[in-house]
Amino acid sequence: IQSLLQLHIENNELQETIKQQENQFQMTLDNSNEIIYEINSEGVINYASNNWTKYLGYDIKEVLGKSYASFLHTEDLKNCITFLDRVIKTGENEGEIIYRILHKEGHYVWHETRLKLSQRNGSPFFIGNCRDITEHIEVQQKLLQQKDFYETILNNLPTDVVVFDSNHKYIYVNPIAIKNEELRKFIIGKDDFEYAQHMQRDPSIAKSRREKFLAALQKEKTSFWEETLHSEVDGITYHDRKFTPVFNDDGSFKMMIGFSVNITESKKIQQEIFKNRQLTASILQNVAVGIIVQGPQSEIFENNIAACEMLGLTENQLRGLTSFDAQWKVIHIDGSPFQPDEHPVPQAIQKLKTINNIVMGVHRPMHNDLVWLMVDAIPVFGDLNELLYVICSFNDITAQKKAEDSLKISNERFTYSSKATSDALWDWNMITDEIFVGETYSTLFGHQFENNIITGQECENFIHPEDREDYFASAEKAIN
Repeated sequence: IQSLLQLHIENNELQETIKQQENQFQMTLDNSNEIIYEINSEGVINYASNNWTKYLGYDIKEVLGKSYASFLHTEDLKNCITFLDRVIKTGENEGEIIYRILHKEGHYVWHETRLKLSQRNGSPFFIGNCRDITEHIEVQQKLLQQKDFYETILNNLPTDVVVFDSNHKYIYVNPIAIKNEELRKFIIGKDDFEYAQHMQRDPSIAKSRREKFLAALQKEKTSFWEETLHSEVDGITYHDRKFTPVFNDDGSFKMMIGFSVNITESKKIQQEIFKNRQLTASILQNVAVGIIVQGPQSEIFENNIAACEMLGLTENQLRGLTSFDAQWKVIHIDGSPFQPDEHPVPQAIQKLKTINNIVMGVHRPMHNDLVWLMVDAIPVFGDLNELLYVICSFNDITAQKKAEDSLKISNERFTYSSKATSDALWDWNMITDEIFVGETYSTLFGHQFENNIITGQECENFIHPEDREDYFASAEKAIN
């Protein structure tokens, strides 16, 4: 009896100890951040800790006997079933899976579960502990979204973008830099020397880039250079490149960002513009028209050779002068002096319009003579309609002016001669068939002509028909 009593007492003490341990274990489970559960091989929940209620909102009675699958997101169900089947078939004792599980309030939360395959009375079952990783997943998703966002920008920039590590190995290349996807994957983790060898290219480009990389790294500032590439497909292409080093807050190297812009087209345009400018400059310098370019204050800052020759000044003497300088001695056709503000360029500046066909007599001190010029002044305006400069062009009309003066004198002499005689004087221009008659012609014959000019046909009509044959014979004899 004493022994039985002793066993009874010990049994009660053991039960009390077990109960205390169970309470302590339950308190541990309840105070943890994880849900402990048990499911059989069919996925039916046999046990769930109180944290199921705490973190998912369900009463334990609502969970027990239910299929775990009924709480899973439909998109995750297949992966979870595949996972459990694999564990059972392979005999792997532990595994981990991430999925979404339905909260009682109707939304899904992300869980991460670790499972352990066990046996009870020959039947397999799983013991699992899971925790809420929703915040972690959302952070990851945001990071992925940001990564996708920035990669989308980098991948679609109209410029080459690459990133290097401290050993000048590629860690990122956008599709503009290398369009071929296989080559783009190949170059990651490699440098330009390896890429040149792979593409069977001259390594001199790789050597030049390494020097630029080291220079940017050493000086801790961006390196700039222009690179010329030769390709059987694209021919000669030109690129503006730069390496920009990026450092961490503690000053340690983080990455090197490389940028490149294909400037081949702009280079060709520049070369074409340069050729055109050379051609234009050559034409302007050799054209027989004098050209001067004057600024908004009438200052001369460009001229051609013809301008120097016509004005009788050297280029050094001409540059910097304005239309207001006292050394200009310019006269009108009537001999009166041009005032400075009457010059064509000041007039174009003042009126902001083109001034045409101004005749100017310019005294040339180097030649000690007078040259007559026909001058035009054309103002040029910017995008905001502001005056940029005035192009002044002029032709030497000295010979024409002298011819006109001689003709004028000749006409005056003819007029005075015709007045001084009673004969009918006339002058026949056989090219134009115009006849200039003296004033006595009208006195003698009574005819009045505009500007004293008649045509050969009109003159023939005045002659009596019977005298015309003798008239033409006499004229023919005089001509021959």
